[in-house]
Amino acid sequence: MAPAHGNVGTKLDATDARVCMLQLRDQVLRGLRAGKTTDELAVSVTMDAYKDWDSYANWRELNVRGMAKYLMETGQVN
Repeated sequence: MAPAHGNVGTKLDATDARVCMLQLRDQVLRGLRAGKTTDELAVSVTMDAYKDWDSYANWRELNVRGMAKYLMETGQVN
């Protein structure tokens, strides 16, 4: 795997990254459907299982906000 950022990884790294994104999607979607705002989700969706990943602290909030925007813009919230 050769991601846009970070080190070249293995097939397992690609699987882990996909699982992480699916879990992020599920958490953000549940929150949006429950009526939470993007600001509330940016605080409450912590993805703690991935806190040891490189750049977790730098990207977690941006990933939550980006996922919320994507889900809303593509009509997946309703």
